[in-house]
Amino acid sequence: MRLGTFTTMYARRRGEERELAYTEQMKHCLKAGFNVQALCTYYSTRPERHADIAADDWERRIDLLACDAKALGVDFSLSHAPGGVEPFIKQLRPDDETLERYSELFLRAIIMSSKLGIRWMSVHPFSDNINCEYDNDVQRRSNYEFYAPLVEAGRKYGVGLAFENMARFDKYSMLRRPYCMNADELCDLCDSFADEYVGITWDFGHARMMMNDQCEPLRKIGKRLKATHVQDNKGDRDAHLIPFIGGSVQWERIMPVLTEIGYEGDFILEAHRYSEDIPEALWEKAGALAHEIGLHCLSLADKK
Repeated sequence: MRLGTFTTMYARRRGEERELAYTEQMKHCLKAGFNVQALCTYYSTRPERHADIAADDWERRIDLLACDAKALGVDFSLSHAPGGVEPFIKQLRPDDETLERYSELFLRAIIMSSKLGIRWMSVHPFSDNINCEYDNDVQRRSNYEFYAPLVEAGRKYGVGLAFENMARFDKYSMLRRPYCMNADELCDLCDSFADEYVGITWDFGHARMMMNDQCEPLRKIGKRLKATHVQDNKGDRDAHLIPFIGGSVQWERIMPVLTEIGYEGDFILEAHRYSEDIPEALWEKAGALAHEIGLHCLSLADKK
């Protein structure tokens, strides 16, 4: 298990909306000590963010990133799929043009992942509150029908999809019960594909919003676990902080369980809220602290 971070730790300068190019993000992460990195395309659906993957010359940009990564010794471990256009949320269906754009960006994210040697891409299950909010058979079927073609695209490019555990976020306030907030539903959805290109991402911050004890859910998931999103909070909001800084996730108990279940993926920080208001002059020092804390977490993995 290696320590890594999403490059979104350095996605934007303080007070700015425009994202830095992936290559710039990567270089800042490297200065902080992170050779293992992950790329997030979640906000690529929002034009104001100017994401590389949404640009007309996106392939050129990704090819340049791949060359820079190889030259600098960066190893990309994980990616995150585009988000924010879930087809059933809040009882609204995007028009055909929006769905076509979303599908195009999703395919670009898969191709990007393949070009960078990334094996797994985290994706969000969605909640079908049009057909039936409480029927898991409907939820599973709706997600299967939507994601099956994308799983096939991932297979073509050698990239698996890892469904992420959800929580009761603010944007889901109209949903009484978001789908895949627990390990049982995640495992059921994952197993419905019966495909080696489908697995699970565990987001420790999302889980903290729904439970205190994450050990038993992780044991339930077992070998299905392909990726992690490492963030901390006190259970009240999706804070995206580094471990031990303003959160209450029980890392001392959780880390040995990752060893117990034979987790073979990496330990990837997803803590952009930690750094988003830090002045650029302090980025390297803040990142170095995040790196040191991450290494401490890894040291807990072999302790009983």
